[in-house]
Amino acid sequence: MLTLLAAMLFAGEGAASTGAAASALCPTTSQIHAELRRMGEGAALDGLGDSEVTVVGGIMRIVLRDGTGAALGVREVTAPSDCAKRISVAAILLAAWTKTWNETAFAPAVRPDIIAPRESHEVDLGVSVGESADGNARVLAGGVFAGVQLHGALRAAIAAGVDGERQVALGPGAATYLVWRLGAGPALHVQRGRVWAQLALLPQLTLLSLEGKNLATVHAATAWGASVEGRGRIGVRWGRLAPFISLALTRSFVEETLTLDDTSDSARLSPWEVRVEVGVSFVIGGQG
Repeated sequence: MLTLLAAMLFAGEGAASTGAAASALCPTTSQIHAELRRMGEGAALDGLGDSEVTVVGGIMRIVLRDGTGAALGVREVTAPSDCAKRISVAAILLAAWTKTWNETAFAPAVRPDIIAPRESHEVDLGVSVGESADGNARVLAGGVFAGVQLHGALRAAIAAGVDGERQVALGPGAATYLVWRLGAGPALHVQRGRVWAQLALLPQLTLLSLEGKNLATVHAATAWGASVEGRGRIGVRWGRLAPFISLALTRSFVEETLTLDDTSDSARLSPWEVRVEVGVSFVIGGQG
């Protein structure tokens, strides 16, 4: 009889121990997820990691985690004795808590308005020297120029230059002349890597200085005129310096004819001129 009572006592203690263990394991993650799906709140945990729900004594502890596994917070509530109620309470708390975090911590950050940097316009200042040729002679030539970027590849250019003194036969003697130029106009500038090229069209104001040589009566005179120049440059860029080679073709609108006072001898100056020059520009602004 005592043996039977002892066996019944141990069986009762084993059942109680098993029930307590089962109660401590409730609710499980799968049970909570099933309840959330039943409530239509399964999507509420999409942005979160695995949260933890544990029961110790009479307290149910809920740890909410984000997608990286970092803990966002902890809540503790009195644990219902019934497993089904525990599952329901845990699911309700997680759904409500997750919505709160989705509206705050997981809300996309408001990006500040990006202020576009002000466009920096390039300005290039340069000098060049080379050789000029018209129908009479080849002489040294040189000039200075400046350009400013207007928009993208479009630029405005201004240039001043002078050709060396030439001589043309006139009657028993000769006449010497040199030409000063000042022009301005649009230019197209493109650059690929360090290599750049520029095309410019420059209407010009010209000043022709004349002087007789080896004549009975020597006169000096000046004459204003106009011309148009097409200029192409190609070069490379190293920081602020941009060395280049330039080729220019000039056409004068006024064809000058030189005559002597006492004879009918005359000489006609060519309206065309070609110049080849080398030079360097110093660039201000832009990317440098």
